[in-house]
Amino acid sequence: MKQDSVISSTANPTVKWLRGLGLRKNRDDEGLFVIEGLRDVAEAHKSGFELHTLVTARDGEYDLTAPRHLRVTPDIMSRIVNRDNAQPVMAVLHQRWAQADVCGRGLWLVLEDIRDPGNLGTIIRTADAVSAAGVLLVG
Repeated sequence: MKQDSVISSTANPTVKWLRGLGLRKNRDDEGLFVIEGLRDVAEAHKSGFELHTLVTARDGEYDLTAPRHLRVTPDIMSRIVNRDNAQPVMAVLHQRWAQADVCGRGLWLVLEDIRDPGNLGTIIRTADAVSAAGVLLVG
């Protein structure tokens, strides 16, 4: 995978774009979303999500296919995700939408206006553990 030079400035337009994806309006407008952490990025890729951009803050070989690979400093990665101790790998992925047959069999969870991604992750893992048919996010 072709890798650009290391980005070390918050003034870089790509860094501004990545930070902008923290806003729901921008994600919705572009049909993209951001995921953080090598394991989660690899799992999303394996599940069929199309990678738009792979962003790394550490050298290494990544068994992921993305049209664009950006290398940033750890400080820039922390600023992009707006968190100290950011994961060294994140990705921008294309959103996927599908019609859900909620009248089908099984347990469905419907969640409205979930704001904390950590809580959402816990709920999704719990739904998987109890073999729920799916999770619907509303709002």
